[in-house]
Amino acid sequence: MCARPWCGDAGAPVAVANVHFGWHDGKRRRKYYYARTRAEVRDKYRKAQRALEEGRSLGDDRQKVGQYLEWWLTEALPGTVRDTTVVSYRGALRSNVIPHIGHIRLAKLTPQHVQAMLTAIQDKGLSARTAKYAHAVLRRALGQAERWGMVTRNVATLVEPPRAVRPEVRALAPHEVHALLDAARGDRFEAILTVAIAVGLRRGEALGLRWSDIDLDAAVLRVRQALVYVDGDLRFVDPKTKRSRRTIPLPSVSVQALREHRRRQAAKRLAAGPSLDRSGPGVSVGDRWADGPQQPRPPLPRPV
Repeated sequence: MCARPWCGDAGAPVAVANVHFGWHDGKRRRKYYYARTRAEVRDKYRKAQRALEEGRSLGDDRQKVGQYLEWWLTEALPGTVRDTTVVSYRGALRSNVIPHIGHIRLAKLTPQHVQAMLTAIQDKGLSARTAKYAHAVLRRALGQAERWGMVTRNVATLVEPPRAVRPEVRALAPHEVHALLDAARGDRFEAILTVAIAVGLRRGEALGLRWSDIDLDAAVLRVRQALVYVDGDLRFVDPKTKRSRRTIPLPSVSVQALREHRRRQAAKRLAAGPSLDRSGPGVSVGDRWADGPQQPRPPLPRPV
């Protein structure tokens, strides 16, 4: 260790030490540590030496939190979570984290910075649930930085997120269900509403149903995928959890609605004839629950 006294800009004595950690393009690579006393700078030096011995990076003191988070979103996160989760994390970080602490150097981030961020999020009128989610995503991102030796500790774990009260969900009453289905009778949404209500499908699961997933004679459907928007594009994805992949018996009202839906689709295809648009995922507009413009997409199995 090379530790020597030095005077800062304000004239106060400062101890400085440098660590040599290899060569790059014929030049010696050094990292400097500063402190008010020799003891403090010696402690920093020893921690740096230990990091090198353990094969950990000494980090880049100039990298900002925002720069690291953008890199994490595009390089480290994809492939470890669902595409929809990447989109959700990106929204949380870019809307509620980077604007508040993105300018701070990663190595200088403190629990006080994270706490101030959470307070600022709620001061904007956003919910405690939003602040808690932003904290959770930041904690995950900093956890990777800690494992890679880019930071000495994950400061987000030292901050208690706000308590979020889960909103009470009110289910439709029986008379409301009947009123909804009566209003949808004969509409192109009748089948999806009937099936979703009868068997409790998630929205993406219901939209992702294909005729190959449904056996009307046996009165069962199989949940094998979901249809979701990712970056403005529709994609088939795996069900949310392993337990979500399941086989569900269909009540007679759902079977009847699906048979009628299929009959209307067949009539529509017959009427359209050769002019039927089969661009996009190799299906017609009528093959979907709701009519809408076709967009170029890779070939996908035919949905209901």
